[in-house]
Amino acid sequence: MALPTSYSDASLAEFMATVLGSAADPLAWTVASGMYDEPVIDAIILYGGGITAVSQATDIPKLRTVARYAVWRAVADATSGLVDITTDQDSFKLSQISTQAAEALVRSTAELQQLGVGQPDVTVTRGRLAGRPDAYSNLVWGSGGHQAVEAGVLVDVSSGAITAGAGGQF
Repeated sequence: MALPTSYSDASLAEFMATVLGSAADPLAWTVASGMYDEPVIDAIILYGGGITAVSQATDIPKLRTVARYAVWRAVADATSGLVDITTDQDSFKLSQISTQAAEALVRSTAELQQLGVGQPDVTVTRGRLAGRPDAYSNLVWGSGGHQAVEAGVLVDVSSGAITAGAGGQF
């Protein structure tokens, strides 16, 4: 198969659908439904360089990298509220979709860093957060300011540093 030399909005949306693979099925995301339109726009913005359309992108590896990031970020955003459901005999682990998206987002963020795309001071690290039972405990106060932990992202409010974590891992 020949390497692509250009993309259109539609072909980039198809690429994003391929990236998601079966992860798109429970979300009912299809190219025809327009669910990839916003991630395509986000990819154009993240690509930078003054382009206003996918067809203007000349660095194909960069375009594919920002497209992977944009689509996994969209899935992570769309699934952040999914919870596991257990009944007497059935169990539906809907949070697995969100966990998968968060892990893919961490990987694609690292790829962006390797290309020098986005904020150069973004650091991706992994570890485990202890469970916090109340809704107000997502703010962690310290002597140098405070940090907000929200949807798998740790933001140091005083410095603006952002750390992406998969499934609550930092």
